Amino acid sequence: MDSSTEEELPEAPDYTSVLHDDALILILSKLSWMDINNIKLVSRRLYGIVHENCHKLNRREVYDVWIHYYKIREKHRFDLKLGFNSLGDGNLSITRRRYYKEVTKIKSDRELSRFLKMLDMRNLELLSVHDSCNTDIFNILNKSFQIKTNIGYLAISKLTEKDFIGFRKFIKKCSSVTVLDIQHMCFPSTEMTDVYSQLSLSSFNNLESLIICECHETKVLSTDMITRLLRKNLNLTCLNFGSCNIEFLRRASKEINHNDITLRLFFEGTLISPKAILDIFPY
Repeated sequence: MDSSTEEELPEAPDYTSVLHDDALILILSKLSWMDINNIKLVSRRLYGIVHENCHKLNRREVYDVWIHYYKIREKHRFDLKLGFNSLGDGNLSITRRRYYKEVTKIKSDRELSRFLKMLDMRNLELLSVHDSCNTDIFNILNKSFQIKTNIGYLAISKLTEKDFIGFRKFIKKCSSVTVLDIQHMCFPSTEMTDVYSQLSLSSFNNLESLIICECHETKVLSTDMITRLLRKNLNLTCLNFGSCNIEFLRRASKEINHNDITLRLFFEGTLISPKAILDIFPY
């Protein structure tokens, strides 16, 4: 527990001392996520029990998570948007409806990690990570996400060199990712000879769609990486790549010619067909 949290907790008598930790965990497991979040502030002991046993408690299932980090803000640097399911009456049967909640008063990495631990994020349909200030966001997420997490659509606004270690650890925690969308990959000073291994892409075996756009100073995409991904991900049917590396685009146009693969290539942000690339850059 950090010192700032300890100072905030009241010095009131702790009447829970007559109960064993296991008994308190059983009681807490019957409560709602919001109640648990409030009760943990009653005493240092309860805070410690909740913090150490959050994986056993009744965490609320969340299906969509947007995380946005703003370094320029002095306060409330993290914004969250969460998507939950609720049951509603349809005309013929009970249907699930998605509703959203925004959380905009998260001040620090530690507070974000503690908040996310109170949620059940094992089966996400969407995780969108927007880090406009190049903080190592994946090291923060690694403290909150469980092993064997399933993610339908993983969208990352920017992946830089400082994200290497954190991103690899995060990917290894995932049991499955259906769509991986890296909107801006920036490794200008890195001579990466094996992006497949460096980014732990070998952890993927059920990708259906891959989207990667590297910046004009980065040249790490390769046809070898694509071949290895296709070999391991039999359901991979859509590949989108953005690059200013003419040699990569030309080789991808020639070598990735499967009828069951949709290949989209972008040169300087403009969609260009594989045939047009070969016509413009034949050698």
